[in-house]
Formats: sequence, C-alpha cells, structure tokens
Amino acid sequence: MSQLHILIADGSAIDRHLMSAYAEIKGWKSDTAIDGAEAARRCRIKAYDAIIIDFVLPGMSGPQTVREIRRAPGPNQNTPVLMCSAAEHRAVMQAAAEVGQVAVMSKPMNREDFVAWINRACAGKLKYPPTAAKG
Repeated sequence: MSQLHILIADGSAIDRHLMSAYAEIKGWKSDTAIDGAEAARRCRIKAYDAIIIDFVLPGMSGPQTVREIRRAPGPNQNTPVLMCSAAEHRAVMQAAAEVGQVAVMSKPMNREDFVAWINRACAGKLKYPPTAAKG
C-alpha cells in the first residue's frame, strides 16, 4: 500500500498538517481541503483511495459533504470515508449512520489509529455504524 492517495478535509490547519505528515511518513500522497465545498470539488475530479472528513467543516458540514460526494458524478462515490471529530461521539455516530457507509473516529487521532484506519479502509474491512432507519 505504498502509493495510496488520500483526501484530508479539515477546517483546522493543525489537524490537516498532522494527518498529512502521518500519510507522508507512510509514503502515501495526500491532498487537503479546508472546507466541504473544496473537498467535494476535489472528489469530482480526482480518485482517492480513502477520504477523511471532519464532522465540523466551514460551509458544508462533514455529513453534507459526504452526501455531495456520494451524489455527484465522479470517481469517489464508493470511496471509503472516515468522519472524525472532537465533538460528542454519539452525535457523530448518528450523523454517520444517517449518511451511511461512513466510519467514525474521535480526534485527536494518533498516527497508529490513522494508519490502521487507512489500511482497513483500503482492504475493505471497515465497520460502519448501523444505518439509521428511514421512516
């Protein structure tokens, strides 16, 4: 998995830099986005092996961004997504369940957890919160 390419969408410059550094240590390429609109735009034009999106983003929220990526034509409609947040974990889990097919991790994220998640995502071994019932 040496040539992976991931997208990191986070409103925090520190978190974007940290996750990009984790990817670089592993020899992975990363692109960053500062908000949901930029992340969605990047996902329409470039294929990624995995996408990391903060729950709270400027403009579109993390869940809104994931919906846009899944809805819009482009190469990332089925790309594994990790939604991360320092917010209350239960609210993030609920939002991820409503979006569907989104894994969740709390921030701050250490390098070992980051690498393990990317490896599981690219191996197709992610566990997702149960999808919320539509009613």
